[in-house]
Amino acid sequence: MQINVIGLDKVIHSLDKYVKYNARATRLALNRSYITAVKEASKVTREDWNIKSGILKKASDINRATNSKLSVQFEMSSKSMNLTNFTTRAGLDNDGYVSVRTPTGRPRKGGGGVKYKLKKKEKTKTLGSSFIKNSKYGGDPTVFTRRPSPTGNSDITAQYSITPSSMFNQEGSEAYIDSFLNMFMKRYKHEVDRLTQ
Repeated sequence: MQINVIGLDKVIHSLDKYVKYNARATRLALNRSYITAVKEASKVTREDWNIKSGILKKASDINRATNSKLSVQFEMSSKSMNLTNFTTRAGLDNDGYVSVRTPTGRPRKGGGGVKYKLKKKEKTKTLGSSFIKNSKYGGDPTVFTRRPSPTGNSDITAQYSITPSSMFNQEGSEAYIDSFLNMFMKRYKHEVDRLTQ
């Protein structure tokens, strides 16, 4: 998602008083508006999804505005997220696992496994025959299941979930755009007034 300021420089450059400060004021306004918009989009996204703001922040890519490039670019990763971001280790309850036996001692249908919840309004689910272990490739804690992988070359398969871009597109895009546009002109006027005093 990229927002460019088109034509504003021509209007401002016609006013000699503001020529010197236009690029700087625009850059400052764009970058401040971006920060506000990202926070609002994250807030809206997290109202629905059981995800921490820090995880969403790490999944974003930022290109800030400069005086010579008056645009900001914000992108969310399209790589599927590790299911551990939605497990009890991410703030649900207990230690993140369901035992293989029920409280009465009977074997649990589907076996024990890792508890997780993608959306806040959903009930906690259990992924049968699963466990959490550090991945040998990235070292991060990863949810694995004891079942054949789609390629058939392993009995243990890593489990992933939705992509950050999908969560953001569903819930946060409109909030990002609305917040950015509402903030930009106010911030631009503030910066021009401050710089030209």
